Amino acid sequence: MRSLLRGVMVTRGIWAALAGVGVTWLAVVIGWSMIISVQVDPMRPPRGIGAVEVFGGALAVVLPVLTAPRYDGRERLAVASARMVQASVTTLVALLPLTVLPVWWLTLRIGSPTTETPPVVLLTGNLVLFGAVSSLLVLLLGRGWGALGAILAIVGVVIAQQVWPETAWTELFSTGTEWHTHWPLTIGWVVGLLLVAYRRGSVPRRTG
Repeated sequence: MRSLLRGVMVTRGIWAALAGVGVTWLAVVIGWSMIISVQVDPMRPPRGIGAVEVFGGALAVVLPVLTAPRYDGRERLAVASARMVQASVTTLVALLPLTVLPVWWLTLRIGSPTTETPPVVLLTGNLVLFGAVSSLLVLLLGRGWGALGAILAIVGVVIAQQVWPETAWTELFSTGTEWHTHWPLTIGWVVGLLLVAYRRGSVPRRTG
């Protein structure tokens, strides 16, 4: 078991991923009060993007690229148990942006203890969406195009919420001021990613 774990850590770039998570935590501690205002439609209120979404989204885009397998595609020929191990790693990596939530909450409690916010767990859906979509796009489009597609998808959700409020975009996902998680959909993203990763052996499409 130890050799398997060591092999996964090395071949999947987990050490680099954990370093990226640590750097992101530090960025959250420093920039916990960050708010970016997005207003494409000037006739509607702007959509704020807080530190959780900024840094969680950045982590969601970077991690699938860092942790792509390094077996030259042999994962697709692996037995079912090995494929499931790799698919589980891919899915867990996609959930790592969730670690931003407790770091931000603790920093908020220290930096501004009187500030009241909804339960931070209600932002789970957005971070799972970012992580799952990023991982899926890297698997289906390759590292480069997948990462670009992930950025566009995240930005697209934010813009859609600002331009078309009171639609599925705001009902299913949190906005800057209304936090909520659609738990069945969130679980669906996780299960869907696990299945796609298993089918593909967690190997991103080669575009070169």
